[in-house]
Amino acid sequence: MRILDCPQSGIILQLKRMDVFQGLQDESLSWLASRTVMQEYGPQEVLLEEDSPADHFFILLRGKVKIVHRTPSGREHLIHVVVAKGLVGIVAMFRQKSHPATSVALDDCLVLRVSREAITRLVQDNADFALQLLGVFSLRLRMFVKKVSNHGVNAQRRVSRYILHRALIENTMQLELAISREEMANMLGIARETLSRVLSRLVEEQILTVQGRKVRILNLNLLRKTASPSKSGE
Repeated sequence: MRILDCPQSGIILQLKRMDVFQGLQDESLSWLASRTVMQEYGPQEVLLEEDSPADHFFILLRGKVKIVHRTPSGREHLIHVVVAKGLVGIVAMFRQKSHPATSVALDDCLVLRVSREAITRLVQDNADFALQLLGVFSLRLRMFVKKVSNHGVNAQRRVSRYILHRALIENTMQLELAISREEMANMLGIARETLSRVLSRLVEEQILTVQGRKVRILNLNLLRKTASPSKSGE
């Protein structure tokens, strides 16, 4: 980890690019920027440790961060991946004493570190900002509900749901997967070989193309159909 010497004006500019902060007045942005630090993390560096004190969170400006839970035996369960403009560790800022998961940089990451005190003060003083933040929490909750609802769902539907969700969140038909196929399979609760077969099937059906970690959606309607519950209720 490296702390960067960034002028307050530069931090304000970065904050303004974040949807969740766009409703803040200049005075509030300046106040927040004065309590924010810009940092860099390299691949595989840990941003937040599970059970560490929840005294700050990160705004991800560049790069990708995986959120994982590590079992006592050392096994790692991938929960989800945060991409640029995402928030890392934000949920633990309210009514939690520690972070519930570990956050690890997948590549070179540029972040803004914001203290718990600063974010709670903003929420208390800015009703509109509080509503924006609730929107972030709502989206995060929806993501986890979809993840839980995958139990009992066949592999092709799980993979299709994940790709469709990513496409809708990022508003693009061309995705670059931030994680390996092994990590993706782990997150979806299927074997790596099964994931490869499903992707091959989706390619054969001309729903998408796959080149390494790059996925291009060719037929969004078919992808939606594949991701939707079957008539049997699955």
